[in-house]
Amino acid sequence: VALGVFVAMGWRSRRGNRMEVASCVASVVHGSAAVLVSFKVLAAEVLLSGWAIDLANSNSTLGDFFLRFSTGYFLFDSVQLLFHDPNALFLLHHFAVCSMMYSSLVLGVGNHTPLVLAFFGEVTSPCLNLWLIMRDGQDQSRLLKQSFLFYSPFFTVFYAVVRMMLAPFVIFYITVFWARLLVDGASPLGPWLTLFWIALANGGLIGSYFWTKALVKGLLRKMMQHKNKPE
Repeated sequence: VALGVFVAMGWRSRRGNRMEVASCVASVVHGSAAVLVSFKVLAAEVLLSGWAIDLANSNSTLGDFFLRFSTGYFLFDSVQLLFHDPNALFLLHHFAVCSMMYSSLVLGVGNHTPLVLAFFGEVTSPCLNLWLIMRDGQDQSRLLKQSFLFYSPFFTVFYAVVRMMLAPFVIFYITVFWARLLVDGASPLGPWLTLFWIALANGGLIGSYFWTKALVKGLLRKMMQHKNKPE
């Protein structure tokens, strides 16, 4: 779908817009792969052990493959951001993600934790990037503008439900799991890295809260403007 929208925008787009669309398409590919792989690994864990997923597991081969793939994507996207559109929040996010994934790869344990975070973080990625493409291209295409206005309410509700209603429970589970191991002195990560992982998970949730809040406020503002617009 994103590729189709890219074609619809055509070569009339400014170079910056084309780079943003290309970045969004890459993000859609990564996000889709992340959801599929993380779901496969975690579903197998759920079937074996029930809903109490072991976040301090010994890494699986498929899980490690995903971590390498995902770390490479975030490093690539970080370079693209640095040269094209430096954004401190996105760069900080990418650094945090790469730090957790790389430390899991080095130690060989705990890859269920970044996989859980990847699933809930990336399940909204295809929808988010399609929304970004429509938003950036609405001034260049009547079809994209109409599609953006139609799509925005559905996307905003879906994004808010995942990030603000489901994600807090996931972060709470992750925090309690690693905090218990930390208190018992049984964390395979060691005390400082365990605290770092807990801080990363909760920091991501806080950052997501502010972004989602801005997204919802933007939608409500547009709805009010449309309502007050004279016939």
